[in-house]
Amino acid sequence: MIGIITKKIVIYIVLIAIAIFLTFPFVWLVSTSFKGEMETIFPNPPQWIPESPTFENYKAVFDKVDFFRSFLNSVIITVMGIFLNVITAALAAYPLARIDFRGKKVIFGLIIATLMIPMQGTMIVNYLTIMRLGLLDQFLGVVLPTAVYVIGIVVLKAAYEAIPVEMEEAARVDGCGEFRLWYRVMLPMIKPSLAAVGILAFVYYWNDFMWPLITLKSDNKYPLQVALSRLESVFQTNFRYVTAGAVLSMLPILIFFAFTQRYFIEGTKGAIKG
Repeated sequence: MIGIITKKIVIYIVLIAIAIFLTFPFVWLVSTSFKGEMETIFPNPPQWIPESPTFENYKAVFDKVDFFRSFLNSVIITVMGIFLNVITAALAAYPLARIDFRGKKVIFGLIIATLMIPMQGTMIVNYLTIMRLGLLDQFLGVVLPTAVYVIGIVVLKAAYEAIPVEMEEAARVDGCGEFRLWYRVMLPMIKPSLAAVGILAFVYYWNDFMWPLITLKSDNKYPLQVALSRLESVFQTNFRYVTAGAVLSMLPILIFFAFTQRYFIEGTKGAIKG
């Protein structure tokens, strides 16, 4: 009994130490965002609490960047991305999990293999495709190349496989067709996993920088991450403004995850077990 308690204490101490270590960058980010012009950013030893906290850095972000317009652009891109990712993953994962057909394992293996291709390897092809579709400088052009999320397919495939076969058989006896079975029976039973895929998509699209920068040409269409890059220049970078912008861009993710973490944990359990 004493050995079990000691083991748990050691585990908790290690986990707390890791948590403290991982929060250091965020604490430094927030601390720097409140430091004034006369205060050293990199003091030795580190000074975590600003001497004279100020909101001037945050005010400067709103003055230098069209923050609310960029925020709205990020919301539009993120909502579109979540919708397309959840729908495509739910549709693709269903036959891979519940329908027997020749070559299913090969197809799933090829889908998984695409994870080995870096984004840079597909960037030129995606750009040419978007250009020929006439989607340059359009929000849909930002979202379309990543509308199919492989990790989402894996998560939802595991969720579908966890549903008892008896549920499917009962629905078929009642006269459900394949599409109705998927929409009426299967989807409601994997809501936590759908939420998990939505959360992953939210984080990806909200933080995406490179592809929107390449695809969008109009300043008034830039999402928040691209707009905040204007706080840096070639010859000088004001770290106080940059950290204030970074904190503002992180807040929606932290708030969103705080309200949805339960669904994320529940939704990824099946994928981990699978």
